[in-house]
This record gives sequence, structure tokens and C-alpha cells, in this order.
Amino acid sequence: MNNNNNKSHASSPLERVGVRLIQITSGRGPAECTWVVAQVLKKVLEEANEWQVKATVLQREAGSENGTVETAIIQIEGKKANEFVTSWLGTIQWIGKSTFRKFHQRKNWFIGIFEIEQSSETKFHERMFNIKQCAVQVLVANM
Repeated sequence: MNNNNNKSHASSPLERVGVRLIQITSGRGPAECTWVVAQVLKKVLEEANEWQVKATVLQREAGSENGTVETAIIQIEGKKANEFVTSWLGTIQWIGKSTFRKFHQRKNWFIGIFEIEQSSETKFHERMFNIKQCAVQVLVANM
């Protein structure tokens, strides 16, 4: 699949070694969109093999219907990772009848594929946070 998004990406250290993260999501879409996410996830994994890049599903959240996926995060690694990810970024439209609602009139279903920006330089240290104990006082008024 080729979405030809001509976004210019800043070159992070992880991108330079060919590691990228993408999220495939139905957003707030209905069950039909979660079905499309599951189908696109399968296709991304198949094409990754064809492109000779390693695709690892890091997280997958099941949809409400059997065989559906609300969102998935995939790590793409390899020499062609940048080109592969760029070819998939954007909005995917599936045109077809609902398999969940027989008489539903809508036939256009949309999902999104987004890149998750990474930084190998982000580190958290305990001294960065100022933790204070809080006390909550509840006042009860007599009526």
C-alpha cells in the first residue's frame, strides 16, 4: 500500500538505525472500523515481510467484536524501515457493507496510521520531581 504522505521527518537517533513505531487505530470509530484495523494490521505484517523489515506488535487492544482490533502499536526495524513506514502513514478508507449491522446504510469506514515519535534521550530521574504529601479536608455542613 502506498499513501505517498510527503511529510518531512526529523531524523532521530532511532530513525537513523532503522527503528520506527506506528499506531494503527480506529479512533472513536464503530465496530466496522475496528474490523478494518484488524485487516490492515494483517496486511502491514505481510508487507513488512515482503519489504524484508521486522515488524513486532508491541501492543494490541481488542475491539468489542470477535476478530477486531481497536488499536495496535507496531515496531518496524530494518534498512527499509523508514520507507516502509512512510508508505503506510495517513488515513485508510475501506468501502464496504457492515458485517456487524446488516441494514446499516454507511459504506465508508476510516482508520488512521500514525507514527509515534521516539526519543532515545528522554530520561526521568527522581530528582526531577518535587513530591509533596497532600491532605484533603472534607467539610460537612449541617442542614
